Amino acid sequence: MERFNALLEKDINYRRTLLALFVLFLLLRSFQIGSPILDRHSWNQVSTAATAMNIYKDPASFWKPDFSAIQYDTDSSVMAQEFPVYMGLLALGYTMFGPHILVARLISIAIALVGWVYLFRLCRLTESRSASLLILFIYTVNSHNWFFDRAINSDTGMVSFMLAAFYYFLQYLEQRSFRNFLLMTLTTTLAGLFKPFGLMIGLSFLVILWRRKKLTTLKDPLILLMGLIVWAVNLSWLVYTKLYVSNSIGLGHRLGFDPGILFSLEFPYVMSQRFFDQILSPFLAFFFLFALFSKKVRSDIGAALLVGNLFYTIYITHGNMEHNYYQLPLTPALCIYAGLGMHYWLSNPSQRFSQRFRNRLAIFVMIGFMLYSGKRAWNHFRLSTGPKIVGDQIKELNLSADTLILAVETSGTRYHEIIYYSGLRGYVARKVSPEIIARHKEKGVTYVAVHLEEKEMNDPVFMTPLRENLDEVWSSYDCKDTYSRPCFIGLYKIKP
Repeated sequence: MERFNALLEKDINYRRTLLALFVLFLLLRSFQIGSPILDRHSWNQVSTAATAMNIYKDPASFWKPDFSAIQYDTDSSVMAQEFPVYMGLLALGYTMFGPHILVARLISIAIALVGWVYLFRLCRLTESRSASLLILFIYTVNSHNWFFDRAINSDTGMVSFMLAAFYYFLQYLEQRSFRNFLLMTLTTTLAGLFKPFGLMIGLSFLVILWRRKKLTTLKDPLILLMGLIVWAVNLSWLVYTKLYVSNSIGLGHRLGFDPGILFSLEFPYVMSQRFFDQILSPFLAFFFLFALFSKKVRSDIGAALLVGNLFYTIYITHGNMEHNYYQLPLTPALCIYAGLGMHYWLSNPSQRFSQRFRNRLAIFVMIGFMLYSGKRAWNHFRLSTGPKIVGDQIKELNLSADTLILAVETSGTRYHEIIYYSGLRGYVARKVSPEIIARHKEKGVTYVAVHLEEKEMNDPVFMTPLRENLDEVWSSYDCKDTYSRPCFIGLYKIKP
């Protein structure tokens, strides 16, 4: 480690190492960069992509985000969630370079790069060059960032601007200039606009003030003004959507605090599995725990990020339990502690283990970490092509834009990919029956598109209504799900 530190003392070696990490960041996130949105969490990605596509087609829909899947109770495909800043950026990219998935993913990677840069800048405020680069390597390679940094989602933007906001908050504490105030206010506002949960970074502000015994800073007029601006902007959108948009999830009450889940044995089990399997992997779990509980490793920045986001994990109990991308805000803190734990273990003398042994073990751990992260990321990259095949079949019919379809999708991780790839609007159902067909016929639906997994395609309860109550236009068994299991896809017309 001493030799590595000595090498990094030379600026040219330091810059080359940082450049190599930057290239690795881009290479990893370029995998399947042009593939359709049919991978893991595609239901969430398609919601975002459909909203962006509709803004591209009709900029006025920015204020009433339309994701093409009609809600049965309201007969409206408008669904307001977070402020559509991310979707608007995608739409702008489509306007400039064409409505291609490659454009969307490049924009996503660019936004993720903001977080990558500011995590490094945060580390450099208190840590050495070698420790900061080690933390950045872990952040670059872990499977969570590997996949979600190029996914079509607003969560990565939220995390990126949370890190930028925390950096400029620290800068403002050191130099209370108007420039730092503006940057702190802008980035904190954006963290909340990408997703309201981004405002949880304010808890990290409080933790760092408490640890540094600077709580009197809260009396600073500009800090108070910053808080007023940030909350006014973010609450304005939530109030607007609640009052003027037919389908609005507000703060996502269904995702919120749930004491029954929180105090169950399942919640800590699931969270530990995601932290020490999907993010840090078993290879780095020891170093994280060592750094977290050792009195020899200290990080005000890591502690502030960890405490603030642990509160977020508890507050959004149901969301964190249900979806693993909800742990993205915790990833920087996990990487900081894992990196500091390994760096301390390598840098300090040990009576039990020689430096040579520790160096070799570190190389083994990092290689294992990379391979394990790749394996976990691949589980997310695998595609289920059925919904796009059906969508393409619908496009070949050249139906009018006002044609309504019913998409029958039985996969729990998919929702309205068929609707997105058809270019139309429509409803979604999890099963098919004569009653469901009749109800949607009354809504004006003319076509029923299906994507049935192995269990359902062999179940007469699903297949009989398709054959007896609908006219088949096209069907195929040439379909595999993400685990290479067979599925059934088809397109039917409702009988007059």
